[in-house]
Amino acid sequence: MEDIGAKPVEKRTSSAVDSFVIWLMGGIAMTTALVASFTYSMGVLGLALVCVAVLGIGGIMAAIWEELGRKTGLPALTISQKTFGASGTALLAMIFALLNVGWFGINTEVPAVMLESYFGLPAPLWSLLLGVLQIVIVLLGFEVIKSFDYISLVIILIGSIVMVYEGFVVEGVSISLSGTIDARSFAVALESAGAFSLVAWCYKIPETSRFCKKDGKPWVYAIAPSLGVVLGLFLFGILGFISIASTGSLDGWNIFLLGKSMGAIGAIIAVTAIVANANTNIINLYPAVMQFLSGSEALGKKVRQPIVSAVMGAIGTVLAMSGILSRVTDFLNVVGSLVVPFSFVVFVDLFIFKNRSKKGAYSSLLPLISVFAGSAAALLSSNARFLIPSWLVGGMVSGVMYLVIGGILYRSSSY
Repeated sequence: MEDIGAKPVEKRTSSAVDSFVIWLMGGIAMTTALVASFTYSMGVLGLALVCVAVLGIGGIMAAIWEELGRKTGLPALTISQKTFGASGTALLAMIFALLNVGWFGINTEVPAVMLESYFGLPAPLWSLLLGVLQIVIVLLGFEVIKSFDYISLVIILIGSIVMVYEGFVVEGVSISLSGTIDARSFAVALESAGAFSLVAWCYKIPETSRFCKKDGKPWVYAIAPSLGVVLGLFLFGILGFISIASTGSLDGWNIFLLGKSMGAIGAIIAVTAIVANANTNIINLYPAVMQFLSGSEALGKKVRQPIVSAVMGAIGTVLAMSGILSRVTDFLNVVGSLVVPFSFVVFVDLFIFKNRSKKGAYSSLLPLISVFAGSAAALLSSNARFLIPSWLVGGMVSGVMYLVIGGILYRSSSY
């Protein structure tokens, strides 16, 4: 049974390669191909530029979180407990845990809908079966998750090669290498792609980096998760391009739906889809459990990890069975609006305020207010209204607000 305590150095056995593979597998799913729908008009070059921008901006946050987890051996919300206090940590833990459970539901329903179209059995039944499988893997702990990732890597590589071959060679589709790229469309694509991948994932990275070795070159460990997530985003974006070209519609990005009439090839595509989504969901449920445990411990409550895993997995499965996928766009906006403001406030506290050694009236209230103010700013600036991703607007608002007001209040309180 795993807990949220600092991992002893001798048990931190994961390498940078392990971290890369974990986040490559965690960052791809059937829904990752959705990135093609808002970058298709830009061509492969536009998709690549969006991925580079996601890596450049989100990669900084991801690298900081990775090193925080690796150096402390702690999950993110335990690291940030000094910033938000017990009650603030508990509140954020519940919010983030629910968001991850929502992701679990989305990425369980997507393959379930596909399997319904393949085999006729109702999607809720497939959601139930897939949900149980994913819960069992999470219950077995991080080392089993890591082993499953390496097995999945082989399966997904084979499936991806098959889909590329079917698209380019058998179907003869072609995709544009370059297209129309303007500031507005690029900003909107960057906003969606970031919230759909690295930006949404970055604060979860300490949940796995706390198992990484403390020796070795820090920069290699720091960039490994980001490279994994963004490489997966690019590769599945290409698969989405193939699917759109094949169907002739931007709504036809889901290449996995094209295999239902392909016999054995379709079976390979189906297995690839299930494995891809299972990996993503495991890296949704596992952090959700760690976040819930962090919030409970902050309040002085001890909860057993297997119980939390089972209950949260069951909630996510019910969400999948009830059709959470229809709200995926709204859900993505909420995720992006919270994660970056949270990260910016934590970074200001850790690196500028030096995790204030004294406690006072403002020690947990101001950071929380700053996060929610940044979240509101992100939601109000959605669709890249200012040609800047809304999640970055939210982060800047929360970070500046906390830095300025906190600097005044903490100075006057002899911090």
